[in-house]
Amino acid sequence: MGKMKLFDEIKKSRPADVITAAAFCAAIFALAILTFALPQKDFSENENRALATSGGVFGGMSAAKVFDGSFESEIADLYRDQFPARAQMLGIRAVSDRILLLGETGGVIYGKSGYMIPRPDGGTDAAEKNLAAVEAFRAAVEGDGKTIVFAAAPRPADALYPYYPAGYRGSELAAAREAVFPACSYATDLLEVLRPSVDAGDYVYYRTDHHWTTEGAYLASCEILRLLGKEPVDRSLLTVETASDYFLGTTHSKTLDPFATADRIEYYRFEGDEEYTTLIVDTGREFDGFYDRSFLETKDKYSSFFGGNNGRIRVTKKGAGEGEREVLLVVKDSYAHAVLPFLAYYYDLDVVDPRYYMSSVYRTSAEDGCSAVLILCGIDTVAGSPALARVSFGTGK
Repeated sequence: MGKMKLFDEIKKSRPADVITAAAFCAAIFALAILTFALPQKDFSENENRALATSGGVFGGMSAAKVFDGSFESEIADLYRDQFPARAQMLGIRAVSDRILLLGETGGVIYGKSGYMIPRPDGGTDAAEKNLAAVEAFRAAVEGDGKTIVFAAAPRPADALYPYYPAGYRGSELAAAREAVFPACSYATDLLEVLRPSVDAGDYVYYRTDHHWTTEGAYLASCEILRLLGKEPVDRSLLTVETASDYFLGTTHSKTLDPFATADRIEYYRFEGDEEYTTLIVDTGREFDGFYDRSFLETKDKYSSFFGGNNGRIRVTKKGAGEGEREVLLVVKDSYAHAVLPFLAYYYDLDVVDPRYYMSSVYRTSAEDGCSAVLILCGIDTVAGSPALARVSFGTGK
């Protein structure tokens, strides 16, 4: 009876409805086939990340993955990453959301003056563990007679409150900050350093990227150097070089909005800044100065600062004798990259990223002869990434 009723309903359907339904099903089926039939990319330059591929998903298939649901999740990632014309579809969605005045698309808030503000996920799961690890590391480093500074970089959502559209409140996005401040009394909140310049309309954060600009990094460096007992690098010693006037960053990559306002990449140069050597310890690659200009030819132009994310790099001044310059150990995420040139004015730098550096950070501080340690990470890294907890490894004497 059920089948007969279904056939009767189909017979009653208008031909146009049947054609529409059939065309829709055919389109879905064709897109599914094309996802596997078309050449697949394993890396997205737009998003600066690896993509799921058929080889990776099916090559790693196992009964355990099928039963625990992870294989299903990987298949979903595969369809998401390899969907035909995915970039164009994202751009169409962004334009549609703008036309509909939704104020947000793909987790990105459309702010005033062209600012695209990434909505934080609010993750705070790692905050307590990370802060406990930093405290243990701080006690060990200070026990060795070294200065240590722990500074947290604010996210665009924290700093760009004056650019929020109507209807958005900073308190809605504050969970990660509240997990760090005032919970950690010895952490330096760099938002207070940046706020006056943001309120004045200065170019402190990129419009299309989650990092601060070189101006924001300079302001942060002034406070950090004061805490380290050094004078900030005087602006009169700096010359601004526009390395690129067309930069679309990680926030833009979430939307691929064709109407985004491009940013510019600036270097704040000082005399003699090419008389340094940057060594990427992970690969053994060296280059003069602080900037890897090859990245200026890619979408990931922010990585022109010291070659992007690496587990460990060393920055030394050419011609300086052993022990002539102090060594600063910097434990960081990518917010630190634009800050490092100002620190190199006074220090040779040993820079480690706990997201990629698997050795004991404390042992590194004991072996590299550093006189001071700086921990400089974004709020999201402090609150939501378990990587920072690695600083406590090996802190026992």
